[in-house]
Amino acid sequence: MTVLGALIRHQLDGPPDDQMICYHGEWTTRGWVRDFAESLSKAIDALGLPPGAPIGFVPHSRPEFYAATLALLERTHTIVMIYAYQTSEALARKLRELDLPAVIASREQLTGSMLEVATELGTAAIAITRNTPTVETLVPYRSSPDHRRASGPPALELLTSGTTGPPKLFAMSYDRLLGRMVNNNSMGSAFRQPVLLFFPLGNISGLYIVMGLILSDDKIILLDKYNVPDWVEFVKETRPKVTNLPPAAFRMILDAKVDPENIASIDYIMTGAATLSPSVRLEFEERYAPTRIIQSYGATEFGGVVAAVQPEHVVEFDHAKADSVGRPFGGSELRIVDIDTGTSLLAGAEGRIEVLAPAMSDEWITTTDLGVIDEDGFLYHRGRLDGAITRGGFKIMPETVAEALLSHPGVSAAAVVGRDDARLGQVPVAVIEPLADAVPPTPAELDQHVRDRLPSTMVPTDYLYVDTLPRTPSLKIDMAAVRHLFEEHAKTDRRTDV
Repeated sequence: MTVLGALIRHQLDGPPDDQMICYHGEWTTRGWVRDFAESLSKAIDALGLPPGAPIGFVPHSRPEFYAATLALLERTHTIVMIYAYQTSEALARKLRELDLPAVIASREQLTGSMLEVATELGTAAIAITRNTPTVETLVPYRSSPDHRRASGPPALELLTSGTTGPPKLFAMSYDRLLGRMVNNNSMGSAFRQPVLLFFPLGNISGLYIVMGLILSDDKIILLDKYNVPDWVEFVKETRPKVTNLPPAAFRMILDAKVDPENIASIDYIMTGAATLSPSVRLEFEERYAPTRIIQSYGATEFGGVVAAVQPEHVVEFDHAKADSVGRPFGGSELRIVDIDTGTSLLAGAEGRIEVLAPAMSDEWITTTDLGVIDEDGFLYHRGRLDGAITRGGFKIMPETVAEALLSHPGVSAAAVVGRDDARLGQVPVAVIEPLADAVPPTPAELDQHVRDRLPSTMVPTDYLYVDTLPRTPSLKIDMAAVRHLFEEHAKTDRRTDV
């Protein structure tokens, strides 16, 4: 058993009657979590897998999957995380691509094409049932020379967010999990008991919180995904001084017109995972003063957060660093380099962000993020290199245009992507989520609003209005889905002249 496994076993062997997880108002005990984890371990043992064989895992944010996460981390298999929020057909394609000896998923997803592919490949399929949680082997293991085999020490493989290029599986050894996410978890002091967990169990944000709980006795309130009413109720009941939210949540809270008194206990709200619009930050802090937003910068490839604004920075600099994503901590380092030459740049110059995360690698990690480090060592995120739109030779950062659109009083959320254009190469187009109960601004009004703030080359050539922008389970705007909306619904550009 690994050191990580021993820590998990110590946690599971605690008082069995202690409440551990609250889900949809019902509490699950530690004993239940332990029993479910052990039943899954027995089912895996019965498969007859090769030692250390990699296992696919399709986790949902439910108590039985939290228990399954602990069961898998206690063992010595490599865990390959598979994005849960997709159709069985999409999962079947992923299963064929990975060709793993075994997969664990929900009973409702292990149907049809998933079972057919598992049977064809000889991939053992273990189903976790939702309503009366049970473990059931639906497809037995059958050895195949094509199966992926164990290579190196056990690891957890997560899909990256694309910070260093196209999303890909990124392996973190159990030793690194222990050092980066358990022993050196910066979230530990940020929460009070109980912990509200709404980030997906299968991504870096959710796992960062889960791993931080391994050394604590904190109770968990588990949500399928973030929603404003449940969050407000949690804050009213527990009165935290510090909490954590994804960037998209701030606009949701503003649109819901949450009573400031209901969240008055909060001094600081930490956020990260995506850039927070300065206009949204300012509006939120004005409405909910004296609550302050403090931002961070991280990625799966870095092992989580590597830079953050700390409460003491707010005391020292007040609002001067409000739109920064912070200074590096925990031994991490940041630098800005020239996009073309890779030469390190001085403070105040914009370029590519590079990260040194000693807990993960001795090498500098090259990202596709643009940024600036000021004279005080604070990082400012300036967008993504791979998302840049080149319009007739003019480079446009989608985040810049989206920020301008968000500053319109009738816009709740906006996303900007590039669309191919025969004459100009690409043009910016925008999907708009109008403010609830407001008259949507017309394209002409949005044109003028953007033109008043940005060069004419940055004015979108087309707008698509939606009730709700598509988002990932961690509430980031799903840019692939945004592009698909235009492919399916957008018609000819209103104009393509610059």
